[in-house]
Amino acid sequence: MPKPLPLPRRAQFADHVVRGQKFRVARFPMDGSGPSRPLLFFSGIGANVELLAPFLERLGRREVVTFDMPGLGGSAEHSTSYRLPAMADIAAEILDCPPSAPMAQI
Repeated sequence: MPKPLPLPRRAQFADHVVRGQKFRVARFPMDGSGPSRPLLFFSGIGANVELLAPFLERLGRREVVTFDMPGLGGSAEHSTSYRLPAMADIAAEILDCPPSAPMAQI
């Protein structure tokens, strides 16, 4: 008999301001023990956190961090085009700094 799926985890949302731009960040806390570093998940263009949540909620043995790309979900519009290296730099700053607003459990 297959093992049942773990119960979903709820994301904790916070706004982070990086280079003067607001990003909505979601952290899915780890269930129990697991790898100490979080899994950074890039959603790609066109997908916000809510679209990914059913998948990310099931990764219980790992903390997962993701954010809405510019112009999606709760992140501000971006005035210039962006590429993966720029998003990687922004993600590094998000991971290194505390949120601009308290985390809210949703």
